[in-house]
Amino acid sequence: MNVPVLEFREAIAGDETVLFPMMRALAEQEPGAIAFDESATRLAFRQFLSLPAFGRVWLIYDGAAPIGYIILTMGLSFEFRGHHAFIDELYIVPARRRRGCGREAMAFVEQAARENRCQCHSSRSGERQPSGPRALSPHRLQRSPAFVDDQMVEPCYPRSLGVCL
Repeated sequence: MNVPVLEFREAIAGDETVLFPMMRALAEQEPGAIAFDESATRLAFRQFLSLPAFGRVWLIYDGAAPIGYIILTMGLSFEFRGHHAFIDELYIVPARRRRGCGREAMAFVEQAARENRCQCHSSRSGERQPSGPRALSPHRLQRSPAFVDDQMVEPCYPRSLGVCL
């Protein structure tokens, strides 16, 4: 498979015209579609950009074409003993899925987390992650199955990430 070389551009105020249609598509995607509230999203986006410690949003481009976005949120957890990060959203436009774009985005964001001195990745789903010898090392992706129309597909878009030892 030819994996594209993608460009990741950090989102800035004014990128809403590119970002929000993709955010709407993700929110309205089945299964589990939710209403997209553009005014609430705009407020959250501006607040998020106002303090870099919250994390980063990157628009994903293939040449001049925006093909997705990824949001890394960061925080501090006493349970996980320090600074941690998780992927809040990852979206790739349908025409570009299953071509390695998600994997490339995950590799990019894992590197960004390391550069921001995150000690661990935590599970967004609230699942407890393994500890001890079988636990994943920091910044190591734990793959979880993805579901489309209630059918499991290849585990390429993770739901949870490993935690620190």
